[in-house]
Parts: sequence; C-alpha cells; structure tokens
Amino acid sequence: MKRLFLIAALMCCLISASAQPIKKESKPRSWKESLQLVEKMNSRENVYTMKLDSVTMYQGDNMKVLFDYDAHFNCTWLAVYYLEDEWENEFAFEYAYDEQDRLTSMIDYDAGDKEDYYYNAQNLVEEIYYSFFNETWQMYEKIVLSYDEDKHVVLSMRYRMEGGNWVESNKQTWDYEDGLLQVTTTYIPNENGEWVGDGRTEYHYEEGFCTEEIDSFWTGYWYTISKTVYHYEAQQCYEKIEYGWNGEEWNEQYKHSYDHDASGNLLTEISYYHQSGVQDWIYRDKFEYLYDDDNNCTDYYEYFYYAYDEAWELEEVYHIGYGTPGIEYISGLSLMWDLFEFPFPISNKVEQLIMDEDGDYYSLDFHYSSTVGIDESTAGMFGVYPNPAKDFLVLETQDFASLQFQTYRISNMMGQMLLQGQITGETQQIDVSGLAEGVYFITVGETTRKFVVR
Repeated sequence: MKRLFLIAALMCCLISASAQPIKKESKPRSWKESLQLVEKMNSRENVYTMKLDSVTMYQGDNMKVLFDYDAHFNCTWLAVYYLEDEWENEFAFEYAYDEQDRLTSMIDYDAGDKEDYYYNAQNLVEEIYYSFFNETWQMYEKIVLSYDEDKHVVLSMRYRMEGGNWVESNKQTWDYEDGLLQVTTTYIPNENGEWVGDGRTEYHYEEGFCTEEIDSFWTGYWYTISKTVYHYEAQQCYEKIEYGWNGEEWNEQYKHSYDHDASGNLLTEISYYHQSGVQDWIYRDKFEYLYDDDNNCTDYYEYFYYAYDEAWELEEVYHIGYGTPGIEYISGLSLMWDLFEFPFPISNKVEQLIMDEDGDYYSLDFHYSSTVGIDESTAGMFGVYPNPAKDFLVLETQDFASLQFQTYRISNMMGQMLLQGQITGETQQIDVSGLAEGVYFITVGETTRKFVVR
C-alpha cells in the first residue's frame, strides 16, 4: 500500500504520458486546484533556479524521470521511464515559455491534453484554455480570471465549448475586506441560464488570523453544513476542530493539534476523530518532523494509532538529504509536494529520500546538472539576524572590516535581484520592510545567506 502511495504521489504531477497522444475523457481541475496553480504561476514558482537532471526510484519496477531545460533554466520536457529489460518511456510532458520566462503551455502526451496560459498587463494569469488532441488540438474549456488592485483573484469564469461557441458553465467569486478573504462563492446556471448559488465559504478573523470557516450549500437559501475553527497561541495555530451541522446543533467530528518550535517549524501534528457514543476524542494518526540548523526538514515520521492496543505504530519514515543549498523550503515536506502535486515542474533541492515501511525501502535519488546557490567554501563569513525578519536585517560577523565597502545584493528564489547597496557602518542594518513574505538570499562577495521575511 505504501508503495502505491509513493507512486501515486509522483503520478499526481507526472500523471501519464505516452509517445503518441491519445484522446481521453478530460477532467479539468477543480476550483481549488486551478486557484493553487494560478497562485504559483503568478508568483513565478514554476521557474527553476537549479537544473535537475533526473530522479530515479529504486523499488520493484524501477522508475526514472528525466528533464530538459532552456537557456533560462525553464524545464521544457519531463519524461518518465520504467525499467523492464531496458528503460522504456511511459509518460511525458512538454512545456513552453515566452520571452519573459512565463509558462505559456503544457502538453500531457498520455491524456492528449494541452493547457495554454495567457497573461494580462500585470503579468498575472488571465486566461487558461484546455484542449484535447484529435488529429489537431481542439479547445473544449477555458477559465477567465479577474483581479482586484491588490492582485487577488476576485472572479473566475469557466466556459465550455458547445457548437463552436463558448458557453458559461460555472463561476466563483472571492470577496475581500482590508486584504482579508471574507467569502468565496461558487455559482452554476439554472435551466433558465440564470446564476444560482452552489457553495459558499465564509471566513472570520481575529487580529488578522482566520479563526473560523463556515461552509454552506444552496437549497433556495444558504444551508450551513460544516465549519472549521482555528485556535492560536503566540501567532501559531495550535488546534483546528472540524464540526458538522445536523440542523439543530454543531457536532464535533475531527480535530488536529500542532506543536511548533521557536522558529515556527511544525514539530508534531496529531489528528483525532470524535466518538459520539462516549463523547470523546480518539487518536487517529500523528506526524513528527525534524529539522537541521537551517530549518530544513530532515526527517518525517508518520504514526497510526491502534485503539485496541492503545499504542502508536510507526507507519512511514522519510529521511531527507540535501545537496548544495540553492532553493529553500520553510516547513514540512513541501519539497515533495511541490515537485509532485502540480502538472508542471516546481523548484526542488532534495538530493535523496528514503522511505521505510516494515523493512522495505524506497530510494529516490535526485541528480543535478548545475546549480545556482550558496558557495559553501566561504560560508560563515557573516550571519544574519533576526531570521525571520520583518522590517530590518542585520549582518553579523567577527571581521566586519572584510565586509566594509562591499556591495550586498538581495534576490528572490528565482535569482532576481530586488535590493542592492553598500556596507558602510560598523553594524549593517538593511531595510527589508518593502519585501513580501517569503524566502530570500543576501549575497556579499562569494557568500550567500538565506533569510525569511514574515
């Protein structure tokens, strides 16, 4: 079962592709998947800052993934091979980019599907067209997105192709107040072609933190079906409780508890289900994370609770080894899901991953052709604090004279330089208040340090 889990995780991104396109019943993305894809594309997270040559999995049917790139490190080809008597190509994706390195199309050669992306003047994804291959590419669906002045998606219109014309099929709206999402609503057309409600989620906040999500569906009026409540301490969510509505009262269904370290890294997550007969929470599963000094997740443990033994049993173990730091992740195993969740390649820096299940091991080896990252040979020349930073970043070193009059450069995860200046004082304090939340690199000479803005 665990082997299937890992293969399924990989297939979430790689889906399937053969040498010749074949027509399948197309399954467009859900609203959530489409929005997640657009958010990543608009933040340019599909652009590589290091070139990954191949990923190989050794267990049972050996599997290998190969990549090709253009001159700007954009992945243009992703192909999956299985080893029988020899390596045979099974799946493939092809990607195209414009002169601004924006993803413009993705072809899935197994499903015979293509997605084309078009951008507005603000470099935000404005239209997505879906096509299937039947001697030629035939469009069957599209999504048109609208944004507010803060670049939040506020409207998503979905159309299907009927008789050579685009016909509205459904839509979703997002309403914001002071930059916080208040309501998201989905609509479908009725038999008269009028928009009627389908589903809605309301969000409630305290001091900028979402404390409650309430879900409803339309039955002539909005009927509440469930809600999720979040509890915080020291600006960290330590508990999430899910409730169902039976028409008269809220019933507890699931609960998740979270523990974090001083750096904000998630250490433990425990999930529970509610047993109505005894009115008590019953353990379900538990996840534990370990990190190195640079806040990289190094180990991940998954446990399942066996109630009859009243004991936790270890189900899965992930050990993660890192190569040259060129791309960083903030929490958990986002490095795995970033690579495998979306149908276009996401930045990755993992060198090796091993999964242990009852003595069986799976090994994923990542090989790189070149890297753009930190020069480890000169690491230690200076440090940075506070990290995470909010308004200012301070350089710390025992030999400040070696830094004076040098130029510092701050870049994002795509290698784009955002800030530049000269080090002149005994203590260099750099204003980073204008940077959006995220991961950045500061470089002085040949030394680069990572820092986080929150």
